Amino acid sequence: MLEQFIKQTGKDKELVRAALKAAIAESLFNGLDLYDCDIDLHEKTAVGVFRVPQDMNFEEALFFNKTVVSQDIVTVKFDFASFPKNMVKHCSKAFPRILVDMEASAQYREWQGKKHTVVEGVVTEKTRNAIRLDLGDQTGFLMKEEWILNEERRYRKGSLLSVYVLRVERPAPGVKVFVSRQSRNLPALLLKERVPWYGFTCVYRKAGDRSVVLTDCPGQDNTLKAAKKYVEGELWERLKVKFLSGHLV
Repeated sequence: MLEQFIKQTGKDKELVRAALKAAIAESLFNGLDLYDCDIDLHEKTAVGVFRVPQDMNFEEALFFNKTVVSQDIVTVKFDFASFPKNMVKHCSKAFPRILVDMEASAQYREWQGKKHTVVEGVVTEKTRNAIRLDLGDQTGFLMKEEWILNEERRYRKGSLLSVYVLRVERPAPGVKVFVSRQSRNLPALLLKERVPWYGFTCVYRKAGDRSVVLTDCPGQDNTLKAAKKYVEGELWERLKVKFLSGHLV
């Protein structure tokens, strides 16, 4: 039954398990004032740890351990079925809150790792000051100051755009990913995606007009020519590539 519940959530199983264990632990701490606990979802049990006499007085402790002494600990195993109604109610309320928080934490860590990279997004909504993008598992926000003004007509619903991940914020309860089309790093990263075995650095960019990129790629490389053509089409700007005799520094 527990496995069926986890499956019904439609969420990542390990995430749901972690959230459920945390909710049960929070309910135990709230209801029993214990020091620590260990939750076993498979066995449907919880082992509570009590300090004597801080969390459990001697009279109670002697019931579980006849040799208990001062500053000792006592462990007590509870079956989930034995939880009182108030603890079950607390757990039911805590679980969705904890699951949402854990999901947000996981997304935040994932998108923090994508900062200063290029991702693709589909335009879902456009207002006067912001564009919402579907980034797959996350909504991206392209604020007006990060638009390329002479390509604004491209920002219509359903358009696919390559964007630079500028920053990631975590206002409760979710995560916000802010992206850019203005970033000077965008042309170099788009080239790097298509020719990953060479280095690229953008040294100048006037977004929507022209960019200058340095590379250690040989000038006769046809792969670079195709990549350059793609980037110019993606950004609607002229791209000048300067070649170095050695590697980029």
